[in-house]
Amino acid sequence: MRGGQTKYRCSSQLDRGLRLEEPLVLVSSMNLGKLRLTILASLTLVASVTVAQEPDLHRGLVAYYPFNGNANDESGNGNDAIVKGASLTADRNGEFSKAYKFDGNNDYIAVNSSQAFRFQQHTISAWVNYIGSSNLEPIISTEPWLKSDGFSLAISAKENRIGYKIMRGSTQADRGGIYDDTLTKKNIVKPGTWFHVTASYDGKSKIIYLNGKLAKISTSRIVITYSDIPVIIGAN
Repeated sequence: MRGGQTKYRCSSQLDRGLRLEEPLVLVSSMNLGKLRLTILASLTLVASVTVAQEPDLHRGLVAYYPFNGNANDESGNGNDAIVKGASLTADRNGEFSKAYKFDGNNDYIAVNSSQAFRFQQHTISAWVNYIGSSNLEPIISTEPWLKSDGFSLAISAKENRIGYKIMRGSTQADRGGIYDDTLTKKNIVKPGTWFHVTASYDGKSKIIYLNGKLAKISTSRIVITYSDIPVIIGAN
């Protein structure tokens, strides 16, 4: 997914799981789509999604980016991100320097710890606000340019819906690469409105939650492959 003006705020964790309040990136060759105005408030990534009892948010936690004036990983795993052009702004609660804005001039945030993000089962969680355009607005992606590897979570700003893609192979997805793209229904999100999105893959099912409610579920058996590029937040 590429392009657009988006505003993300997220509170997310990546459990071997954007403005973002809680979230991550890897790159060898990439095309940075233009975000018109996206704000991420926090981003979280987790690498395990099995919940048999009271969930422990630290178990399997890969990275947590609350954007407390910077893009440091506060999970304790040291996966700090590098800000490239994105600027600090207010989050959904009006607190300044708690979110990042991407203005469309090749702004992005990158995490170079690629090995840490090569997971199969995972969860991604983030707070996001976008202005809207006719483009695809990336929230987070490990998809290389002209290849089909990794995962991506993005907004289809033209249709106001969320897309969550996982990939296997080394050729571009639209040129024969193997991928599974799960899309919510159209007009499920609104430009200029903060929302919380969670995307999860357990090796059998892909699930998207929006503001705590199930938005889409689909089956998938793809074994995700990865290339040696950073995790990219706010672009791809």
